[in-house]
Amino acid sequence: YAFLIPLLPLVVFPVLILSGYRYKERAHYLTIGALAVSALISLGVFWEVSRGASLSSSIPWLPFGLEGFRLAIRVDPLAALMCVVVTVIATLIQIYSIGYMHADPRYHRFYAYMALFSAAMLGLVLADNWLLLYACWELVGLGSYLLIGFWFEKPEASKAAKKAFITTRIGDVGLALGILILFAVTGSVDM
Repeated sequence: YAFLIPLLPLVVFPVLILSGYRYKERAHYLTIGALAVSALISLGVFWEVSRGASLSSSIPWLPFGLEGFRLAIRVDPLAALMCVVVTVIATLIQIYSIGYMHADPRYHRFYAYMALFSAAMLGLVLADNWLLLYACWELVGLGSYLLIGFWFEKPEASKAAKKAFITTRIGDVGLALGILILFAVTGSVDM
């Protein structure tokens, strides 16, 4: 069930973006609920891995060449611990945010962005190939941009979001080049 850890908050993102206005001040229930369940699954996965289990899963993702790219996750002891840390801290941050954001007219959007950011962080932790890691890294960048610029009507928030976006793009180019070089040399994006 390790694949559910990032999947649950990821599913909440489009639900809140597309129909979050219906939830209004209750939008946090979906995000916090998804992350709380992810935290419980993370604890179970951590328990299994700490007892010596090795968890990995993959499904076909992008057809390319003979085998194509696979959507693969691997849970080792460090990944299991980081899943617990990320889910617990993200859940606590979102609980704290209820009081801070309570009167905001875009309340549901904030929780949608937080769900996306949390799912992307969890994807980074669990990725078993460089392509998935890169996709999750890009989603972390998008989530950061959306959260930093959440109050875009304030000039300082808008400037900070643009600065973060440009800064992360520079790093993204280096990471993408590194992945392309690795693929050219090894013929694989597996870690």
